[in-house]
Amino acid sequence: KQEMDAWVVVAGTYPVVDWFAETGAPVFAYYGGRHSRAAGVWPNKSNAIDAAIDRLVALGHRRICFIVRPHNLVPTPGIEVEMFQASLESHGIEVSSYHLPLWEDSPQGLQSCLDALFAMTTPTALIIDEAELFVAARQYLADFGIVAPRDVSLISTDPDRAFGWSLPEVSHLSWSYEPMVRRAVKWMRNISVGRKDCRKTYVDAKFVEGGTIGSAPKQA
Repeated sequence: KQEMDAWVVVAGTYPVVDWFAETGAPVFAYYGGRHSRAAGVWPNKSNAIDAAIDRLVALGHRRICFIVRPHNLVPTPGIEVEMFQASLESHGIEVSSYHLPLWEDSPQGLQSCLDALFAMTTPTALIIDEAELFVAARQYLADFGIVAPRDVSLISTDPDRAFGWSLPEVSHLSWSYEPMVRRAVKWMRNISVGRKDCRKTYVDAKFVEGGTIGSAPKQA
C-alpha cells in the first residue's frame, strides 16, 4: 500500500517480482525472479553444477537427485534444473522424475520426498537447492543413520557461513557477493537520477568440494 519510488526485491519468486513490476515503479531483483521484467543480479550456477556432476560421476555416482523448490520445476524448469538435466544426459544418464522429484513445499513435504527417495532405489548423491533445505535434509537423514559421505554424497547449491564450521566441510557452490552489491548500488544510482536501467547481471559461481561427497557406496 506504500507509494515507493523504487523497489529492491530480495529472493522473490517470479510472480512476486512481476507483481512489483506492475506497480509502475522501477524494480530490482536481488536473487530470485530472473525471468521477470525487472533488472537484477543473480549467481550463475550452471557451470558450477556441471562441475559438481562431473566430480560425482568421476566418483562412481549415477543415481544423482536434485532437490529444488517446486516452483523451479513447474510450470517451467529453472536454468539450474536445465543445466542439471543436460549434465546428466552428457554422461549417458537418462533423466526422469526420480532425478528431479516434485514435492510439497513444506517441511513435511521435504521429509516425505526423502522418505520416497530412500524407500527403494536409494540415491547415492543429492544436490540440494538452498542452504536451509540442505540443513533440514541432512539432519533428517542423519536421524535415520544416513550420513555423508558414507551413505550418500551431499552438495548444497548455496553457500552458508555455517558450512565452514562443519566437519567435514560441506560441499557447495559459492560466488563473490561484492559484484552483486556493486551492481545493486549502481542500479540505485541510475534510478535516483532518472536513468532507465533494466540490465540483468550474472556472477559466476564455482564448485567448492568439501568432505560431504565421496565415492559411491559399493552396495549401490
